[in-house]
Amino acid sequence: MRRLSLAALLVLLPATLLPGIGHAACPTPERARVTVETELAPLSGNNRLSIDDLTVRQSRNRKSILGRDAHVLGLSEAESGLRLEMRTSVRRSPDGRLCAAPAQVQAKISIPIRTVFIAREVIADSCLTAEVRAHEMRHVATDETYLAAAASRMGRQLADEVARLGSVEGRDQQHLQTMLWASVQAVARRTFDTAMADRHVAQAKIDTREEYERVSRVCGGAAGRVLRGRR
Repeated sequence: MRRLSLAALLVLLPATLLPGIGHAACPTPERARVTVETELAPLSGNNRLSIDDLTVRQSRNRKSILGRDAHVLGLSEAESGLRLEMRTSVRRSPDGRLCAAPAQVQAKISIPIRTVFIAREVIADSCLTAEVRAHEMRHVATDETYLAAAASRMGRQLADEVARLGSVEGRDQQHLQTMLWASVQAVARRTFDTAMADRHVAQAKIDTREEYERVSRVCGGAAGRVLRGRR
């Protein structure tokens, strides 16, 4: 089973003032540098929580497809984060007009915390432990796949947005920076949210009724024995 949480940090950096311009129209800006990085925390494990603990923990995020009588033997959790920074360049004309453009856009998509839980009652059975861990590792692999895909998609879309924006003209530097920042931020957030929604769908496809039934049968029905042994 899977439980996710999200966080974002968006930072507008101070503008860089460039030499002034001496003609009427804003010049075509130099190509902005757009970089998107990924950060993947080491995977940690936790075998200290009980089946009841994990069942409650999972229920806080979403209902099980098996209903209220479901028991969670294993759980993978991950926090996803987005950090976005942008620096603008500004040129001033003799009459006081300003031309502003994105100069540098940096994004980092991260999974700073990721943990695989296996219920302490399960650990006593090595065969069942291996099956539960294998199931949870499918969630872990899906996270890694979608992290890389999200970074690639965001890099392309941010580069396209920066090229579309070009230079904007006005007399208020703060207003120009805010306008550029709003456009870049919207693209980054939209791309991030779409990637996380796609990831959620992919994760849900792992937690099927058929998969839960398979786990209940493996290892000679060890899951049932573990559950009966709790009473």
